[in-house]
Amino acid sequence: SKNYFRRTKKGKVLHVVGDHYLRDDINCGTLAGKTISTKELHKLSNDSGNRRVLLVDTNVILNQIDLLEVKSPALSCLVILQTVAQEVRHVNLSVYRRLHQLLTDKSSTYIFFPNEHHSQTYTQIENGESVNDRNDRAI
Repeated sequence: SKNYFRRTKKGKVLHVVGDHYLRDDINCGTLAGKTISTKELHKLSNDSGNRRVLLVDTNVILNQIDLLEVKSPALSCLVILQTVAQEVRHVNLSVYRRLHQLLTDKSSTYIFFPNEHHSQTYTQIENGESVNDRNDRAI
């Protein structure tokens, strides 16, 4: 957790505590805003025909967002991690908005997984490590 003090504009001292809560009850992610279980993920990957779940990197989304917007059976079971979405938002807000639209589309089969809040997938930044290196490890 991050603990620090800061001074407000009026001169008062404010104690700020930033805790990061990790959970183990998060399912396999969300599909168009609805949570999906492991069984539903297996069914989705079997129905897609290619029987694979694809995990994309930040550069794939930044450089190939046009391709991701086209409905294709090869890209039917795609997982987008929270770390990737945050990096995309930091680099290019317009691409992030397009990605968010894809994730909330009812006809889309793109799955959002909150890896930053899951106890088994969260990676803590190490001493001397840059944020980019930590995000690469998380992905």
